[in-house]
Amino acid sequence: MHYCSNCPVQKLIFYNAALDVAHAVKLSHLLHPPSSNIVSLVLGNIQLRVSAVVAIAGALCHGFSKLEQLVLESCEIGSVGAAALFEALCHNKSLWKLDLSKNHISDSICGTLGQALLVNDRLAVLCLSDNALTDRGVLGFLAPALQCA
Repeated sequence: MHYCSNCPVQKLIFYNAALDVAHAVKLSHLLHPPSSNIVSLVLGNIQLRVSAVVAIAGALCHGFSKLEQLVLESCEIGSVGAAALFEALCHNKSLWKLDLSKNHISDSICGTLGQALLVNDRLAVLCLSDNALTDRGVLGFLAPALQCA
């Protein structure tokens, strides 16, 4: 698959779209450098399967990714999808905003998130509102990681 490297599009926003796994994987290919100028990807109210989220996370792992903002709001990514994205944060140096609001994310990812926050010094905005995170999970895993930073 070939994409034009001089495409002027920098932001992609999709709400309430039907995005199957094959299309999500193709979308993730748009995030791979050097063919991509995409700096902002917003997906809202789109059910993403784990394989689609893993494909997006894989695109973030490339050291030369230009993506600065990733919003996956109400995409039902769950804790497994969130964990894949947090692992990608350990390798990504361009993303400064990550919004995973309303995604059924639980305390099980707090340890992975804590490690990602220790490694990634670029992320400035992290939104996890309206998930299944508890005070116990956040304070038990995230607070110690943030204190070390």
